[in-house]
Amino acid sequence: MREAKRRSRERQREAGKAGSPLATDDAIRAALADAALMILATDAPGAEQVMSALCRAFPGRGGVPASVRARCRSGTLRPTLLRP
Repeated sequence: MREAKRRSRERQREAGKAGSPLATDDAIRAALADAALMILATDAPGAEQVMSALCRAFPGRGGVPASVRARCRSGTLRPTLLRP
C-alpha cells in the first residue's frame, strides 16, 4: 500500500509539472473549495448556499461562517488551485 501511494504521489507531481493536476478526489475537493472561497469573496450567486453549508458543517459555532466570509473578502483565506 505504501508503494502504491508513493507511485500515486509521483504521478501527481509529474502532472503538476505539466501544468494540470490529475483529477484525484483530493484535487477535485480542493478545486470545489476554491470555487466556494471565490463565491464568498465576491458575494456571487450561491454565496448563501455556501454559508448554509458552513453552518451545517460547524453546528454550535455560529461565528465560523461569518469569519470565513470575512477572511475570504480580506484575502487571508485564498484559493490554492484556482487563481481568480
